[in-house]
Amino acid sequence: MPLRHVKDALLVEVVALPVGATTAYTADFDFGEGEKHEGVELAVEIPALALTELPNAVTLTAKVFHGAAPAPTTELATLGTVTGATGTDPSAAKEIRFCFPPTVGRYVRVGFVGAANVAASAKKGTASLVF
Repeated sequence: MPLRHVKDALLVEVVALPVGATTAYTADFDFGEGEKHEGVELAVEIPALALTELPNAVTLTAKVFHGAAPAPTTELATLGTVTGATGTDPSAAKEIRFCFPPTVGRYVRVGFVGAANVAASAKKGTASLVF
């Protein structure tokens, strides 16, 4: 499968990361009717987070949700997790690429799922479509 590099500036969704054990969702991507996912990947970016935002051993997980209606809640995949670092080091930034399966629904959004001690609302998570 070819590695995709082109991002459409109109197909980028940014959301403040969660506080506590909540989920922060991006706006939906609408794929329209029919299979239109073969030429596109989902790119998700989580910035580096300081210990005050993501304490040692605490996790922040990115998941993709899909469905036939807007604001989908059916989990399609867990994309990845960042974990709070030790000492004074921030967690490492992470970019995750995801190829959609043939069963993907019309609407897709990314959820950033926090744990009890997450306080990362000052930082933004990004989801974009890459062609």
